[in-house]
Amino acid sequence: MKHLRHLLLLLSIVTVAAHPLHAQQAGQLKDGDLVAICGDSITEQKDYSVNIQSYLLMCQPKADLQTVQFGWGGETSWGESSKVFNGDELAKGINLAAEFLQNPFSQPFAQVQQTIREQQNFETPLVKSLLHNLPQYLQFVPEEAATFEQVADRLVEKDKKLRDASSAAVKPVTHSIKLQIVD
Repeated sequence: MKHLRHLLLLLSIVTVAAHPLHAQQAGQLKDGDLVAICGDSITEQKDYSVNIQSYLLMCQPKADLQTVQFGWGGETSWGESSKVFNGDELAKGINLAAEFLQNPFSQPFAQVQQTIREQQNFETPLVKSLLHNLPQYLQFVPEEAATFEQVADRLVEKDKKLRDASSAAVKPVTHSIKLQIVD
């Protein structure tokens, strides 16, 4: 798009410079001149073009002076959302995560977070309390060592299932980003 803008600007300059009247006094408007106003979405809105035309008519009044605007913006779509950015913003680059808070990654990421939260909610008391305190329980009932060992094994098995579920929740997200020039 940046190249297209430069091409239009170059064509405008070449067209104006090639006009026989301009060969004598470049930069001076003549009666009947056509002025191309090139730009981005601000130019596209036409208010800017009208202001430039008014300025030209006030500062350099010429008979039959005409202007034509060549402005365009870009529409960016990601997932279900679309936003319009001007050419300068597109040329600099768009931070999609900041501009599209709801995007194709939002739901899958929320699911991964929920699965990890369930794992953490189990692991925290498991480590801080249950497994940590088993040796103390054994002091009171050493004859139940096999039972406590089974309980510890079952807790570790459950934790492994939760860890596996967290790993399985991370999946590739298929998405597309669509950029198009808006006329």
